[in-house]
Amino acid sequence: MKLRVGIIFLIFLVLNLFFCNYVYSYNTDRLIRVGISSNDFSKLLYNETNITSYSKYYVYNKENNKKILSLNPNEVLNVKFKDGKFILTQESKHSIDVLSKTIELKSEDNGYFQIVGLKRAGKDVFYDGTIEFVANKTQNNKFAIVNIVPLENYLKSVVPNEMPVRFGLEALKAQSVSARNYVLKPREKFYKEFDVCDSTSSQVYYGISSRKELSNKAVDETRGIVALYKDNLILALYCSTIGGYSESYKNAFSINKPKVKFPSEDIPYLRAKPDNKHVQKLETEGLATWFYTNDIKSFDIESPYYRWETSWSYNEIEDILKKRIIQNINSGFIYPIVDKDFNFGKLKDIKVKERGESGKIISLDIVFDNITFNVKKELIIRKLFIKNNRMLKSANFVLQFVYDKDKLGDKSLKSSYYQFEKEEASSELPLHFDEVKAIGGGFGHGVGLSQFGAAFMAKNGYNFEKILKHYYSNINLGTEPYHLSCYDNEYLAQFYTKDKKAFLVFENNLSFAKIFVDVNDNLIEINLNPAIIKHKEDISKFIKKGTNIVKVTLDNENNNKNKVNIKTFVELNSD
Repeated sequence: MKLRVGIIFLIFLVLNLFFCNYVYSYNTDRLIRVGISSNDFSKLLYNETNITSYSKYYVYNKENNKKILSLNPNEVLNVKFKDGKFILTQESKHSIDVLSKTIELKSEDNGYFQIVGLKRAGKDVFYDGTIEFVANKTQNNKFAIVNIVPLENYLKSVVPNEMPVRFGLEALKAQSVSARNYVLKPREKFYKEFDVCDSTSSQVYYGISSRKELSNKAVDETRGIVALYKDNLILALYCSTIGGYSESYKNAFSINKPKVKFPSEDIPYLRAKPDNKHVQKLETEGLATWFYTNDIKSFDIESPYYRWETSWSYNEIEDILKKRIIQNINSGFIYPIVDKDFNFGKLKDIKVKERGESGKIISLDIVFDNITFNVKKELIIRKLFIKNNRMLKSANFVLQFVYDKDKLGDKSLKSSYYQFEKEEASSELPLHFDEVKAIGGGFGHGVGLSQFGAAFMAKNGYNFEKILKHYYSNINLGTEPYHLSCYDNEYLAQFYTKDKKAFLVFENNLSFAKIFVDVNDNLIEINLNPAIIKHKEDISKFIKKGTNIVKVTLDNENNNKNKVNIKTFVELNSD
């Protein structure tokens, strides 16, 4: 029976070539384009660079795939771009001008590339994969350096730089899934020449030099696995420390196009959630003060950023706020807008106007003699309240104002929730406070996974699936979904699992369809009924410990004229 099904399977694969323009093979280890930053991460475009490889390497004109140069191991190539041409200079040789927008470098035997002089954490950086130099379309004579690397290799150079390996295997596996989601579904696409950059603007990527054995294992043991909500990739945001209470996406991030909007839209799997189920919403000053001035039992309680305090003298905070407001006045989150010469007058007060469920400040007023500014969004608030040239660790904080005891008697410390009372008693208070303290918790935007929380959970017996499902509400794990059609009729999923049940999911658009499935060399034929919108086929008995390969092929002979569009993926769970 298996032989008969196998013959039918092969026949239909051949027939597909005649009924469709082409057969698309889905690459589960897709290539990621990473923009390489300068040493201080301040720029992603270059006028000139030097590159070498420890293996023999070749230079191609990407536009016509023509080989331009061959270089010996350790031979340095100088690259410039001017007047629409790349100028390539080998050591002790004449320059070659290449009229092209993209130059590609490939090495023999999977050799590593090195951008001469580029360092990360004080060490030379090496890159596998290929390198491209891509001319920028808007800035004359500048180009981007792009490292093209398979997805799983990319993650091996990200995970140990985003999370310390001492956090343990299960925490690193949770980080691997989140990082895989993040590169496949970034919050925004900022760049034209590449998918992501190598800094905190995307995910920290330090090439092969930073890879570690345990984090490599974490990537390998989550190969091909992503987090899904309602069968779609989630936006897997994460930060260092949430401080015991994650915040809803809408209260931390904005919509920037076509116009700025804050708060932004709700994302169901990124909603505020306390680690401690007994903690209620922290939207009032009293509850936020109680929470952030105490060590409440939480998953990230062992983080050095779980609770913190930052203070400024009156003159210091007045000077900082005046400068930082002007520097950020056009952000779209500070109102009203004034020019740089506007006379603010003296700083009078700082009032919290609105908090999110985690106690995160999402709106505050900064009151001067001549103007009151309303400031929204956690990142902008953090950028205003800098200390030692570093922005505040998070916007989850309460304010305390310190006054001269001789003028106040016993009441020398006033919390931010006392603002209205302070206004009523203003005649009894000095013209301004002597010091202000921000007492808070967490490090980062506070949305999604807490890295220190994941470490604590892993240490206490939680596996990576439970960690992810705590921080991302109502999600499932699986492979990346893909749409099968006559023109893209093949789906190949490779994933690693130890003990999870596996289901092949099909979401049908009211079409009849015949599907051929190969699960680790076990052949299955499935006939989809349009009356059943979502079909789940249990393939657990064919799943093995380790890497699994599932190949799905749509029979196009009978469906070519029906414009079949079927979403499919492998769903994994331990229930």
